[in-house]
Amino acid sequence: MLRRALTLTALAAAGTGSAAGVASAAPGATAAVVISEVAGHREPAGQLVNLDRGTVVVYEDGRVYRRADMGDWYVPEGFAAASPRGVPRMAPPAPPGAYEWATLSDDAVDDLIEQIEDLGLLDDDLDFGDPLITDSPSSDLVLDIDGERVEHSVYAPNYSDGLTAEEQANRRAYNELRAALFELEDNFASELSKFSPYVPDEWIVRMGGYWSGEVDRPWPLAGDPVDGDCVELPNDGETDTATGGYLLDGEIIVADATLPNDPRCTL
Repeated sequence: MLRRALTLTALAAAGTGSAAGVASAAPGATAAVVISEVAGHREPAGQLVNLDRGTVVVYEDGRVYRRADMGDWYVPEGFAAASPRGVPRMAPPAPPGAYEWATLSDDAVDDLIEQIEDLGLLDDDLDFGDPLITDSPSSDLVLDIDGERVEHSVYAPNYSDGLTAEEQANRRAYNELRAALFELEDNFASELSKFSPYVPDEWIVRMGGYWSGEVDRPWPLAGDPVDGDCVELPNDGETDTATGGYLLDGEIIVADATLPNDPRCTL
């Protein structure tokens, strides 16, 4: 089977990586499939914050990146936590964690693209409906295949009550691909290499988010952080210890790992 031409998605992130345990980026290597699951949390002040539930990125050369420690993050569990009065409320996540990477074989990449085509997900006009349920994640998918870019967003992807037959069928197709991406070991077995820690060369600064958990390590750079800046951070060893939260003047600053060839960052 001939390899298809794949092009860059805007959601790909940057950094080549150069230490041991790092997936070095081939020049011009681009992301073909990006799935990311988030949920909205609205603060009393009205700020809407995206809660990252997990990301999987597949590149044209077969490299795959995903969050290393997200547990069952792609299964919508809600974000309920007990308030002082015992009333369920939405709870934000801890700052994002490091990525890991592996490689799919050429045949596996071809099979994945063929599955996307067979499921009809290259149709950019699919209706997934809007189920009447709250506190559930949205699943966002970006495909760049054969020069064609398609984006889908599915709210509460595991729910279908009250939707039309067409909307339910579209969700079944979406969830089939979703499972293939989030359960790579089960779906590709020997066609997938073992995952290894990924260490980027740069991290992107995220400010103004709302995060749970204790964050007590100080911001390590002399200059003040700027939202959206790509920075080099001190890192310990052959795993990414720099990704996550930092504290500066009482505010939590998040440094998130960048993935290969992100146009937002250049060295």
